[in-house]
Formats: sequence, structure tokens, C-alpha cells
Amino acid sequence: MNKPPNKLSKAAFMKMINGEAKSEDFEEDWRHENGNYQNSCIKCGCNFIGYKRRILCKLCAENV
Repeated sequence: MNKPPNKLSKAAFMKMINGEAKSEDFEEDWRHENGNYQNSCIKCGCNFIGYKRRILCKLCAENV
């Protein structure tokens, strides 16, 4: 069985596994000049697209 990423709630992890989670990308950043970078989340390791200085994906940022 998969283990939840570090400090991600069990409910958020189950949503992620079942495909019910929101996108990890920050779509609201895309219209800005530096908002279309591919980043790697320091918490769960997922890749996401957003502002170049973001360090957490949207899912992990919502569960801080």
C-alpha cells in the first residue's frame, strides 16, 4: 500500500490517490510573467506549474 507523503493529511492523500484532489498546479499564476515554471514540491515531490519561487504544490500548500 502507498504511504502518504510527509505531513500530508490522510484525507488529502486519499483524495490524491482516488483522483479527487484539486490540481497541484497554480493556474492563477500562469498569466504572470514568471508564473509558468515547472517546480518540484519540497513536501511531496510532485511536479507542478506555477510562480518560479513556489516551493509547495497547491495540495500541500492547502494542508499546511
